[in-house]
Amino acid sequence: MRRRRGDSVAARGTLPATLILREPAPTHGTVSARSFDCSVNRPELGINRVQSHESNGSSMSAESRSFRVLVVAPGADPAVVLDAVTAIAASDCRCVDELHVLASVDAADRLRAALLKPGVTSALADRCKQSGIAQADIVFSRRTIHGLGRFGTSGSIADDVLDTLRKLCGDTMVDVTVVASSNAGVVGILAHSALQLVGKPTDRFFVLPVGPRTRAASKPRRHREDRASRPLLLEVPAILAERPMLPIHSYTELAAARRLARQRLSQPGILTLDGRRRTIRTDDVELPVPRLQFFWMFCLATLAPQALPLRLLSGNVDIETNGRITIASGHPQQAHLEVLAQHMKRVFVTLFPNAGDEFPLVFRRACGPTPGLPSVIAKLNAQLKRAFGVGAEPYLIAGGRGTAGYRLTLPPAQLELVPHLRVAHTPDSASAREAAHGDDPDR
Repeated sequence: MRRRRGDSVAARGTLPATLILREPAPTHGTVSARSFDCSVNRPELGINRVQSHESNGSSMSAESRSFRVLVVAPGADPAVVLDAVTAIAASDCRCVDELHVLASVDAADRLRAALLKPGVTSALADRCKQSGIAQADIVFSRRTIHGLGRFGTSGSIADDVLDTLRKLCGDTMVDVTVVASSNAGVVGILAHSALQLVGKPTDRFFVLPVGPRTRAASKPRRHREDRASRPLLLEVPAILAERPMLPIHSYTELAAARRLARQRLSQPGILTLDGRRRTIRTDDVELPVPRLQFFWMFCLATLAPQALPLRLLSGNVDIETNGRITIASGHPQQAHLEVLAQHMKRVFVTLFPNAGDEFPLVFRRACGPTPGLPSVIAKLNAQLKRAFGVGAEPYLIAGGRGTAGYRLTLPPAQLELVPHLRVAHTPDSASAREAAHGDDPDR
């Protein structure tokens, strides 16, 4: 018994499947939705009849075990559904296991009445016979005709399209192909957009042009005229999202979030680092951060726009177990490094008042001779990218091992620290010494 999605069974009088067994020929992005010039048995093309009682599973090639779902956005024309089934079968040389139809609520009722009525089955069977396609089982019923936009708005149509495709594309064993009529309007546009958000590399999108040249003529056509009248199935590339979208987001919410993320690139919002909640927040996004990662992010924010000079600290500054700061003897920036180390200790004690004795070990591991700070920074940036998406760049930590240090590029005025801590910024050793000892003229 071959694999099916769920326990659905084709209802009485529903559409039969189509199956073609042949080696795919190069289509260059287009295939014909009708092939009336093909005979039932064409050994030179690898096309053979399949008995109607033969299961799809026994017909499928050994190298292909995926469940194939065809989603059609036909607009108001039920004939597009039949064209799409035969076109995809002719293109892929494989059967379709399940058929879904996307349409507005009003159009869905009319499509159900047209596609599920007696006579449609035999019409498709005749077309398949002319194309050399035999019948097999396909799952298609009222359940798979989706009425979109229950609330009568384009936003609700978008949400319903995304929800439907998300469920179909969520199974890694299911290959989804979407075919939209050129007259599908907003449903076709939204189907392409939704597939880019939730689709997999194996999922595809096609447009089926509908017009005078693609409709069956009322009179029999000669061989050449018939070939010229076939509609072309045009593949439209899908630019897939870098990561699958979370199922908790609707299309409307995703659109608002992406718009805000793009806005952050040119107009970054306030970045709040809340030491009480140990979170990083901007606009409507709040990111919980592990304890030590938050400490280093907070530390960099207190130094902004100056950098944390890891190269200077590493190997030149040590903090002993008793809390005493040791600077390499004769270092030209001894005072500056001393102020910096004292400031970092103050930040740590402020954030973690009951763990102040842990600071020497934390500092040594991050800024010692074998510094672990670059790894911490990499993890922080990765979390910020995941949380803020395409708008994360202004909030990322800049710098690296071969640079002057690590720093936040966001202006200090756009950094909100809770509790509020800042350090005096000293461009040289003399000013660093003044910051460390105050304005006492006797020093």
